[in-house]
Amino acid sequence: MIRPATLLDVPRIVELGALMHAESRFTMLRFDAEKMARATALLVNAPDGLVLVAEREGRVVGGFVGCAEEHFFSRDKFAFDLATYIDPAHRGGYLAAALLRRFVRWARSRGIACINAGIASGINHDVSERLYERLGFVRVGTAYEYQGTL
Repeated sequence: MIRPATLLDVPRIVELGALMHAESRFTMLRFDAEKMARATALLVNAPDGLVLVAEREGRVVGGFVGCAEEHFFSRDKFAFDLATYIDPAHRGGYLAAALLRRFVRWARSRGIACINAGIASGINHDVSERLYERLGFVRVGTAYEYQGTL
């Protein structure tokens, strides 16, 4: 089941955030549970924030965090994700797709035409890429991380 998160979900979302961090390419950055809790709580209550949780048997096993805001060069809003994550024990089903579909419906219900989502974690990149494409997302760019020696 997919549902909007409440403030009561924030501790579990932070637990999942720690799991995501530990298996992602971002392990070189320190994980700050308090900061994540504050940011998540703000988005739960923000009119243009979207925090969803995925439940199985009454337990939160995944989630989505995103928002909408004006583009820096326009008064028009665009929607984007900050994180999509499913606990490894619950992957391979419909939960990630259901979260992303809810995100798209949420953005469309606000009249947002530019809906962005990406895969930056380095977790199951190929599988995630196929999922996004199957749901109607199209690759429109590429991100680079500097790992040179300058």
